[in-house]
Amino acid sequence: MSDKPKTASVTINASAKEQLAAYAAGHGVSLRTYLEALAHFAISCERRPGSWEANRSFEFSTYDERHEVVADRWF
Repeated sequence: MSDKPKTASVTINASAKEQLAAYAAGHGVSLRTYLEALAHFAISCERRPGSWEANRSFEFSTYDERHEVVADRWF
């Protein structure tokens, strides 16, 4: 039995993918890692609108597992 997380595919605009991939590369992470951080941020904003996360711009470092992670994780 595998402990690998289930995955899904999402279709986005090619230009959006290129821009997001550039942001990911700028942080030294994969596009998947960067997108998952954005997803955690979006879910936090939706589920906890008054939280510190929802009251500031997205900051990848708060989701970067290579450092101390302080942001909510939803999956």
